[in-house]
Amino acid sequence: MRAPANVDSRVFAAPGRVSARVDSARGPHVLATGLRPLKARLDVSTGTSRTETLSLQFDNTLIPVDEWSPLAAMGQTLHVLVDVDLSDGTRFTVDRGWFLIQEVTPSRDGGVTVQCKGLMQRLADDPFPFPSSPPAGATLRSELERLCYPYLSVVLDGVSDRRLPGGLAWGRSRTDAVDSLLSSYGLVGRVMEDGALHVVRPDESKADVRYPDGTLVLEANAKWTHSHPNHWLAVGSKTESVKTDSTHSHSVKHDWWSEAWADGAFDKSLYGVVTEIVEAKAADGQYDVDRAAGLAVRRFSPSGAKSFTMVPDYRIDIGDVVSVESDLGNVVGSVSGYSMPLDDSVDTMRIDIEGVV
Repeated sequence: MRAPANVDSRVFAAPGRVSARVDSARGPHVLATGLRPLKARLDVSTGTSRTETLSLQFDNTLIPVDEWSPLAAMGQTLHVLVDVDLSDGTRFTVDRGWFLIQEVTPSRDGGVTVQCKGLMQRLADDPFPFPSSPPAGATLRSELERLCYPYLSVVLDGVSDRRLPGGLAWGRSRTDAVDSLLSSYGLVGRVMEDGALHVVRPDESKADVRYPDGTLVLEANAKWTHSHPNHWLAVGSKTESVKTDSTHSHSVKHDWWSEAWADGAFDKSLYGVVTEIVEAKAADGQYDVDRAAGLAVRRFSPSGAKSFTMVPDYRIDIGDVVSVESDLGNVVGSVSGYSMPLDDSVDTMRIDIEGVV
């Protein structure tokens, strides 16, 4: 969760004023500070690929004229801060970090609209020319650093480093490799205000924030889709030493069904079969494959993912463990997506929650 973490979530129920401040830089050059967008919204989602989109609108005095204009899409990055001033006297600033400008277009009302992506976009823009594998002796930290170099440094927040097993292989995409490696260990990566990739492990035993019903939570929905798996198959390889001082590998797997969930609602004779294949690339034997399957299964609950419409909390982030009280009961899970205004509008925030892995 973004700082300040010591603010009681119930203060957001009080009316107040919210405004965003934006600084612009191109490489080491600061181009502008304290720019005030007319509108600002941040949308983040996870899934097969993570998306992080910041949408800003400015007046026409900031329409770019050359590559050094503060809002030009020529490598400019924007640092976004959200100032919160509530009627009960609570005041603080939330640092939402840095974003890379992707597209700038004049708007119909005479202003300019700016679309940005998170700094993971740097990795997406520069894939490796060939598929790669971790070098011998690589650890979780060293491999993440290799995949992110030279764009992002890596911080393990409360996560122990560990040696990676042999046999790992990635394609050309840096972002896919990072996501695959982190998901193998039930970890979440998020770029924080220092511009580094912070790796955390969501822990359901201690919620980062609690949202009581009736003050912050306006609407709760359980998402039901036929894409909800009822069958998980985790596969990996186990490497063993043999007497000739060489090694050989054989496949190991974990097969699991959820037909008993929700009083048989997912029985394959009625629901059909929806299989999620989990590639346990970081597996070093049956235990790791079993664990990878368990992590995949726990992302889902019998009633699907939960989505909440609520009063905005500008500190929330991917991987935060939240406790939400609503008509669905007390739900504890990890934030897998959100959409929030970063301006003084009366718009609400949507957060999506999955089972904690």
